[in-house]
Amino acid sequence: IRGGYIELLSPTKIHWKLDELLGIRKAIDSDDTLTEADCQLKGFSVPDDVIMTKE
Repeated sequence: IRGGYIELLSPTKIHWKLDELLGIRKAIDSDDTLTEADCQLKGFSVPDDVIMTKE
């Protein structure tokens, strides 16, 4: 998905965030054939806001 980011918090931690709505907007902006009616929120089957720690 295009809507999201990974942010380095420390040498052993990252913050991973997915934003479905932002991803849909980016897809619509980059593809002239898509409209908002074509793209609907579906949700994720994975967590969308996670802090990962390396052990």
